[in-house]
Amino acid sequence: MTRPSRPVAFTLHKVTEKIYRKRGFASSGVLNNWAAIVGKDLGRHTAPERLSADGTLRLRVDGPLATEIKHLEPQIQERIASYFGYRAVIRLSLIQGPLEKLPVEKSRSERSVDSD
Repeated sequence: MTRPSRPVAFTLHKVTEKIYRKRGFASSGVLNNWAAIVGKDLGRHTAPERLSADGTLRLRVDGPLATEIKHLEPQIQERIASYFGYRAVIRLSLIQGPLEKLPVEKSRSERSVDSD
């Protein structure tokens, strides 16, 4: 007797949740919503890597912005607290380095209409 098939997303979710927990994230929410949490500009130049049990969020930052991010630490902590509903992040640990390049969505080219 065969088992009913399950959507790939269901199986993938179980696998990815283990990876998120290993890095200190209870779920994928912070990673998937990072730009919405901290804002588009900061989200474009930063990426959360790990959240430790003591409340330290390791954040990868484009090199030149590290100093500015350090000054914005209280605001970033507040935005994360608003997302979680409590103060989950006590401090930021900044790692300077290149971020993973995300694919850029190409704009649709306009179609020309022939007038016959």
